[in-house]
Amino acid sequence: DVQVYDRNDEYWDKEVINGVAYDLPYNDRVVYHIMGDESARIAAIRTCRVDILEAFRWQFEEQLKRSAPELIVQSYLGNPGYLALRNDKPPFDDVRVRRAMNLAINQQEILDTLLNGEGEILNYPFSVRWPDYYTPLDELPPEARELFEYHPEKAKQLLAEAGYPDGFEFDIMFTTASPYHLDLMAMFEAYYQRIGVKVISKPLDYPTFRAKMREPDQALGYLAVADEGNPFQVLRSRFVTDQTWNAAIHSDKLHDETFHSALSMKDAEQRDALLREMNIRIIGERVPYVWLPTPTMYEAWWPYVKNYWGEHSVGTQDPGPIYARIWIDEDLKRQMGCGS
Repeated sequence: DVQVYDRNDEYWDKEVINGVAYDLPYNDRVVYHIMGDESARIAAIRTCRVDILEAFRWQFEEQLKRSAPELIVQSYLGNPGYLALRNDKPPFDDVRVRRAMNLAINQQEILDTLLNGEGEILNYPFSVRWPDYYTPLDELPPEARELFEYHPEKAKQLLAEAGYPDGFEFDIMFTTASPYHLDLMAMFEAYYQRIGVKVISKPLDYPTFRAKMREPDQALGYLAVADEGNPFQVLRSRFVTDQTWNAAIHSDKLHDETFHSALSMKDAEQRDALLREMNIRIIGERVPYVWLPTPTMYEAWWPYVKNYWGEHSVGTQDPGPIYARIWIDEDLKRQMGCGS
């Protein structure tokens, strides 16, 4: 499947280079190739069927470099993932159970094995790329830092205290479009089995998966990925009551009131301190999610793709200004054996 976006000849914007104004966009069209199979995507970039591949996992990095050494390949920190637990329904309406679900997961093992040691243990809600807002793992309060450690026995103890000494079973919805999530599900089943919790996998194609979010029949577990956004956007969209992207159905009066107070603050230093406190409270006190490591991802493009350095978007998920400024050196493309 493909999506084709043709050039708008009446587009208003221009790019000024050395005092000369050039019409945008530089290219005649952008074609998105929609490929569900990861190996097919790798084959497409290797054989020049596509000019840019914006995301692939570490497993294919060396393979691509060997088979197509001319490709430009670079890494970047991917989008953070999480397992949203429905805070509005038993057993996850009890924060002790939500803490137990975190303590049962070996985050370091996921990073070391599934992610090849490449990524970040703590990268959400606030990203490591926000140094003015981010609180490193070793600077979190003990009750928050503990959630990123592996303590299955304490997890079982918390379940017993919450009234689930024999565990329970619950569904996890996830999309088959994500190879990372497919691998994570197998690890979830093993980790949770050790504390008496049975996971029932509910694989869905992406459109169905998205349609289920916040619907009455959304599963108790919802394995999702978030974009980084900005501090206000993250604290609102994922954690303020009744927000569209609040997959955990998280609702907390103090969080909502504090968020709206921060919005109106004029003192930037005071506001930023409050945002940092809110981030730490969500991580360690509210615990709406099972926090998960963020993977390092890779991207590749051919040298004939000009005026491009691996950018994905500007603002909130807006690649348009980037794509508008890319152009293809057709002569170089033919020289590299990639001409049509």
